[in-house]
Amino acid sequence: MKKQIYLILFYVFAQYLHKSTSLFGKLWKSIRGMLARGIFLKRGRNVNLENKAYFGTGEKISIGD
Repeated sequence: MKKQIYLILFYVFAQYLHKSTSLFGKLWKSIRGMLARGIFLKRGRNVNLENKAYFGTGEKISIGD
């Protein structure tokens, strides 16, 4: 259930935030990263998901480190 909430938040809200190089880019990057941590099987440090990223349900994705 928790994972579905993260997915909804990512696809409805976070994927449409501006690029990480924009004025508030660090904030947008951290929001997308926090949501990815709740979605992916494993997410390493310093992983950057840019806007409009699509990864399905993310259940078998392991990225970074």
